[in-house]
Amino acid sequence: MLFCKGLFWSDDKLRGSVLFVVIGAIIVMSVIGASLARLHGSATNTEVQGNRLDDAYYAAVSGINFVDTMIDLKTNDPDASAWNPVILNGTYTINSGQKFELALTKGSGTDYNIQSRGIVLASGSAKQANCILNATKAYSWVPPTPPVTPPNLGSYNFVNPSNRPNYAAYAADDKRTYPEGTDTGDIITRNIVVGKDYYYGFGNVWFAGTNTGYSVDGVSPFGKGIRMFLTFKFLTTVGDGFVVAILNGSQNNYLSSGGDSAEGGLLGYAGDSRVYDSTDGGFASSILEYVDKSGYAKGLNPPKFGIEVDTYTNTTDSSKWNPTSKKSSCTDDNAFMDDSTSGSKSDHVGIVYWGSDSAYLRKTCPGPGSGFNGNVKRYTDVRHGSGDNAPNTAGSKLQYVDDFQVGRTYFLRLDVLKTGSTITIKNYVGTCKGDNLNTSCVNEIYGTTTANHVGTLSDTKTDFNYANIAASKNLTGVSVSDTKTFSSSEATAFSNFLWGFTSGSGVAAQQIEFRNISLSFR
Repeated sequence: MLFCKGLFWSDDKLRGSVLFVVIGAIIVMSVIGASLARLHGSATNTEVQGNRLDDAYYAAVSGINFVDTMIDLKTNDPDASAWNPVILNGTYTINSGQKFELALTKGSGTDYNIQSRGIVLASGSAKQANCILNATKAYSWVPPTPPVTPPNLGSYNFVNPSNRPNYAAYAADDKRTYPEGTDTGDIITRNIVVGKDYYYGFGNVWFAGTNTGYSVDGVSPFGKGIRMFLTFKFLTTVGDGFVVAILNGSQNNYLSSGGDSAEGGLLGYAGDSRVYDSTDGGFASSILEYVDKSGYAKGLNPPKFGIEVDTYTNTTDSSKWNPTSKKSSCTDDNAFMDDSTSGSKSDHVGIVYWGSDSAYLRKTCPGPGSGFNGNVKRYTDVRHGSGDNAPNTAGSKLQYVDDFQVGRTYFLRLDVLKTGSTITIKNYVGTCKGDNLNTSCVNEIYGTTTANHVGTLSDTKTDFNYANIAASKNLTGVSVSDTKTFSSSEATAFSNFLWGFTSGSGVAAQQIEFRNISLSFR
């Protein structure tokens, strides 16, 4: 029960006059023959002032109820992780003569102390009635948990549009290229195939396994960083490419999804997971569904980073976006996917992070209509040539390569070292020179059945010496590297992480096989 503390008129003379009128009314009522007109006037005055005191009480109650409602809403809001109830402090107007003033302070544990001051102004006067109420409300934001136990295929959860089934599956051949006994990775997974003969398609594939001491539903402690190795091969045609994505485990889970069905160049990493209501997933006048069912904000929530293998040249179009357009770009919109070339090389390997709130891009070209703006940050995640979100402008952060070939095996090695709040990313993507998978190259990648596996490109238990790549007579490829410092809140969010693959296709379908996947913790 709430009790009004300090129920009073703010002016001393007014408080005295109220008391005087009340006493006077009692005296008048006890004296027979007193003036009825005077008695009626005093009682009316007392009643009006009493009503104002009541109104001040109810205004204060309104303040308490307002805080209570806001905290309940934020407790179930996936975007509220950084919200603090003290942000409600201030004065709120109920009507022209009634308001409440809030003063919240942090109490013990999850409690917040609430002081609500109801205020009612006297008509035509600066005098006011006040009522102060105090209450306590607990607030502790609890992140959502996935509604089902993962995954839909063993150790992986495949997040893709409901009208695009079988986007990912285990490979028909589950054997590893080298003897499993030589692979001492902390997490060793089965071979998978991602993508299908879908145009305007995307999907996310997240490791969702539980390994004692390493992961629960795919979420692992980030610690001092990770080492990863895998091979990949385009089985059919080469589409837009993919991203090996590393997400913070505080605002993402195995039901998180990026992507946009009409924008294959986002590679399933950027975008808010929308699927347009069309037969092929291309632009339409309405959105059929959002694939993301994580319970967090739609899209892959920052902080995050990944290795982008971009295999399609997106160019900006001089015409505006429209529902029938075959291109996923328009003036001042998708320039972040405008892939310039380096001589004869148009494909590239780059490091991607998360988007910015730039007023440029999706705010100025919303797609088929004003209701299609989306979250700007989600749509600048793979913006090229920008230092404010994905600094793969040139040099070490982005390297151009020869066109990726169907049926050829490529190697990807990723090393991430975390020191304090700073991560150092090193990555190599390459292939064997000459004949695909010649013996000398295979031995350099995996070692031999008789030689030690330690120190090879595929050994995730040991830091790899990237200088060996330049000296290799068997390998050809590119290395990219970068250093990124997290803010304190970003570092906290990245205390845990999950990993997987995102991919997308526009006018070119693709199917990619990932093999020999191994990950180790430092």
